[in-house]
Amino acid sequence: PRDRLHTSFCCLASSRATCSCPSFSEAAAACATAAAAWQPRAPIDWNGAARHGPLFDPMREFSSTAKPSSSADRPLLLSLPGLDGHPLTAFVQFPALSRDYDVLQWQPDRSNANAGGDHAGLVSEICAYVARESERRDVVLMGESFGGVQALDVAIRANEHLAGVIAVNPATSFPRTDLPEIAAEMLAAPAWRFALMSAWLFGTRVGDAQQTRTILKTLVDNPINDPERTPPELAEYLNAAIPAFVAGFSTPRDYFLQRLASLGPAAEAVNAALEAGGAAALGGTPLLIVAGTADRLALSESESARLRALLGDDACSVHLVEGAGHSG
Repeated sequence: PRDRLHTSFCCLASSRATCSCPSFSEAAAACATAAAAWQPRAPIDWNGAARHGPLFDPMREFSSTAKPSSSADRPLLLSLPGLDGHPLTAFVQFPALSRDYDVLQWQPDRSNANAGGDHAGLVSEICAYVARESERRDVVLMGESFGGVQALDVAIRANEHLAGVIAVNPATSFPRTDLPEIAAEMLAAPAWRFALMSAWLFGTRVGDAQQTRTILKTLVDNPINDPERTPPELAEYLNAAIPAFVAGFSTPRDYFLQRLASLGPAAEAVNAALEAGGAAALGGTPLLIVAGTADRLALSESESARLRALLGDDACSVHLVEGAGHSG
């Protein structure tokens, strides 16, 4: 139901703004020991196909007390990452979400550049998977940034199998920003210029002042290993997840460029379907948009208003996270 969807994911929105994050110094230390390309210990092969990479249960990966994400009496939350394919950008939120959902995260095979550009193939894989899972339990699909575009594409094609969709700072705004021009320049740039442009975008448009303050605060006072502020089970999870989170930033350039090249056409197709069909394009599947008001990359606050006006209040609800940027 729509009310339950909104209530459950308010924890995602609020925790993006207020949660206690691992300290920058801990992340830097973890970086020294993290593998160049983290892989889950217990990958889940969906549909018997490995082309796009497996799924994994983040709670089982990083917590010794988590239950398997296979219970038919709990709804499934399937999470899709953003443009760079980092599978753990929401790792701080997963424990809260796992109270109500069995959480599975897609782990892209970022060693396969061609798979990175196969948007249609990935969407077909997800449609087949949610169709099978929906036979035994409710399935909610969540996507962040480009993952939000892909989640909406799945909802357009297979809405009868979804109980809800969550789009976090969705990149459906791509055609209405200056990003097409920036993307074209990055796609044609030599490696050194690509690296400079990536650093510039990350430094000026991805984060937010709130994140910076949190990092600086935890340099002085990190709450993770204080049992009075962080329960031991949560501390265990966070300490185990930090190295994988750091390793997740190692996205190969070729994979990223393939994903980047496919973003524009994917966003155009999803927008065309929503503009032509309105709420009917989602077949009654409720959509929740979580949008940062300080998102300078995807302009999520104005984009959430555009999508809500297009789909109507009955089909689309919006939760704004004050002061949060694209990754906030």
